[in-house]
Amino acid sequence: MSDLIVYYSLSGKAKLVAEWLAEALGADTAEIVEAEPRDFEARGMVRCLFDSFLRRKPAIRPMAKAAAAYDRVILTCPVWAARIAGPARTWLHQEGRNAKVLGLALQSGAGRAYPKVLAEFEAAVGRRPDPFITVSEADHGNRLAEEKVRTFAAGLVPTAAKFEKN
Repeated sequence: MSDLIVYYSLSGKAKLVAEWLAEALGADTAEIVEAEPRDFEARGMVRCLFDSFLRRKPAIRPMAKAAAAYDRVILTCPVWAARIAGPARTWLHQEGRNAKVLGLALQSGAGRAYPKVLAEFEAAVGRRPDPFITVSEADHGNRLAEEKVRTFAAGLVPTAAKFEKN
């Protein structure tokens, strides 16, 4: 089974989660890069809020790895104002429906799966994320995030392994 971890990370936390998932699953990674990258300063944060409230899809650079070429894709990204981060939203609308299996690993301040986030995901790709995990700021702060992600990854049984040959 081939896995791809696609990630967008402004603060670096979603990138960490992507790296942990990729290592645990033996997966490839692909970073979502904005055509006009934002900074982590006030101007960049204001763009994040506007992208979220207005559900904008900022331009992203083309990716070398296509979702359709993998058996399972897991998107990891932050939650901004109870919505999927703008660049990840763009990727979902461009590539999400091409993934055979599409999961979601959210970086959420409160560690919650906001209903708006799940509804937005489902509207973009036509199905709910599977598998799904949230990682909170507290998880990162308490150094529990890596253990939580690795435990989650260990529970993901490859589809082919579910059916043993006789």
